[in-house]
This record gives sequence, C-alpha cells and structure tokens, in this order.
Amino acid sequence: MLYEMEIKVLSKLKRIVVPVVLAATLSGCSLSYYRHTSNADYQATDGSDVNVSMSLHGEMRVNPEETEILYLAPGSKINVSSRVATDRQRLVLRGLADGEVGTEYEVNGAPVEFDDEAKAFLASVVPILYSQSGVNIPERIERLYRVGGESLVLERVAPINSDFNQGRYLTYLFENKPLSDQAIETSISLLSNIQSDFELSKVMRAMASNQPLSQGHWMKFLEQSKTIGSDFEMSKLFISLKKTDLPANVLSELSYVSAGYIQSDFEQAKVLKALVKDRQYGDQQWLDFLDSSKAIQSDSELSRVLKEILDNEVNETVLLGIIDITQSHLSSSYSKADVLTKLVKRNEVTLALKRALLTAIDDVNSDSEQNKLLKLLAA
Repeated sequence: MLYEMEIKVLSKLKRIVVPVVLAATLSGCSLSYYRHTSNADYQATDGSDVNVSMSLHGEMRVNPEETEILYLAPGSKINVSSRVATDRQRLVLRGLADGEVGTEYEVNGAPVEFDDEAKAFLASVVPILYSQSGVNIPERIERLYRVGGESLVLERVAPINSDFNQGRYLTYLFENKPLSDQAIETSISLLSNIQSDFELSKVMRAMASNQPLSQGHWMKFLEQSKTIGSDFEMSKLFISLKKTDLPANVLSELSYVSAGYIQSDFEQAKVLKALVKDRQYGDQQWLDFLDSSKAIQSDSELSRVLKEILDNEVNETVLLGIIDITQSHLSSSYSKADVLTKLVKRNEVTLALKRALLTAIDDVNSDSEQNKLLKLLAA
C-alpha cells in the first residue's frame, strides 16, 4: 500500500512543508518506509546550532547512550552541518548495503579523518537525529524513562521540529506515564511548538484524558488552546473535556474561550450543548454558560442551546436568564416561541417567571405564536 502524507518542519527561519511517503509492506512486525526531512535547524546537546537534512529508507538504530548510530538502512543519507566560531563542520552519514554507517567528515570544506573530534560531533547530534526520524518511539520513550525519567524524555522531545513526531512522542508519554506537576507544566509549554491544529488538538486530548491536571494546569491548558485556529479542532477538544471532572471556574473559562475563539455558531453551539447535556451545576455555572451563549448569532443554534439547558434541573434564576436571552438575542418569532413554549411546559411557573414570560411573549411579533403561548401559560 502506498500512503502520501505531509509533515511540517519548523525551522528558525520559516516553516517548510515536506512530503512524506510511507510505502508500507507488512511482514510480521516490520514496517519499511521512506521519509525525507528538509533542512531544519536544531541545537545539539553541546549547545551548538546544527542544520540537519535526512533521507531514511528504513530503520535507524542507536546505542543506549544515544551517542552512536549502530544501524542505518541501506540507501539512507543524513547531512549534518554546524558552525562553531570560525569553523564549519559537516558530517555525511550513509546507510551501506549491510546497514553499516558510512561517514564523511569535513571541516571548513576540507575532508578530515573521522577522528575523536568527529565522533564527539556525531555524539552531540545523535539524539536530534533519532528524535526527528520518528523511529521506534514507544521503545525509545521506555528506555529514556528508565534512564532519566520524565525529564529526559521531555528533553529529547523539546527540539523536535516535526508537529507529527512531537505529537507522537507526547501522546505516548501522556497515555503511558503518570507525570509530575513540573513535567505537566513543561509539557503544556511544549505544546506551543506544535503548529498544526489537527496535531495540537489530538495531543491536548491525550493529555486531558490521561493526566491529573491541577486547576492551575487547566488554566494554562485553556490558554494554550487559544492557539488552535480551526473551529472544528477546537470544538472537538472542548467536547472531549465533558468526560473530565473539571473545576467550576475551569468550566466557566472553557465556555468563555469557546465564545471568544470559535467563530462558527454551529461549532460553538455544539460545545455548549455537550457541556450542558444531562448535567448538574450550580447557579453561577449555568449563568456563565448562558452568558457565553450570547456570542452565538444564529437563532436556530442559540435556541437549541437554550432548550438543552431547559432539559436540566435549573432554578428560577437560571430560567429568568433564559427568558432574558430569548427576548434580547433571538430575532425570530418562531425561535422565541419555541424556547418559551418549552419553558412554560415545565409546570413550575412562579409569579416572577410569569411576569417575565408575559413581557417576553409580548415581544413575539407573530400573533399566532403569541396566542398559543398565552393559552399555554393560562392553562
């Protein structure tokens, strides 16, 4: 089977969209593939800036210390260059027929023997090459975790310049390792490296459903969610949070982020309907949801949200809030009557509610809808 997909490589200068072609031929547990990564800038473990270009035609294996490449699939080629002070180093690695690694080393354009200095240069960039290749992620994370815990894993994840691969690393980590408060904090900051809305939403869903986030973490999590430009991906993330027991103020903030950053009435209504369906909240929480719903411009979408809230056990304060929004934010007589009818049928119309309803009914421009509501209210 031949699959075509794209990864995004973020360099210090610009974002480059790079083609990736996976030629998957499954035999037992093996997967052969071809991956090309265009020039991208990184920082080596010794602090120097390096530029990497990789073409992999299969597997790459390194030693446990991640200082040497033990196997490089035949036909693969890796270019690494770095400038330190006035010296420019360049290292070319080639996968030979038997998987051994052929090396070419240059300093200032002149070929040089692959000596201890060259080996030290290679050792400083092997973690970068391994991270960026996206090879053997589960096995690598488990080994790094055994050696240096969560901090070493996150240290290796930080420089990855591929949204796809960084997302795969973080997702595996979130789904398989309980993280400390500090590691969660670091992970949330790493999310800012992911530019793809699809990848970012997916990783954030993995974090939210698998890690015990504190109230402070949730607030930073929601702040990071504001960088998602796709209404669909943001709503998908927020809807997934209905399965999580969020603190009240986090829920309120979520509804306000939804109102402020999701432009689509349909997607915004989808989020609110998911959050209010069959739930029990305090008065302030319901009022915050109602306040957020005012950002919905579509009568049909707003009325659906209001009716969804009416399906819950809410008190007079919340019902008065629904009447107020119906009167002030719905322009269609049909939509107004639709919401008010459902409210009247609750059989708990207090004197205060009746007064508010009469005022709202008077604002319905359709005589037939008005008459229906008045008869229903008098019954």
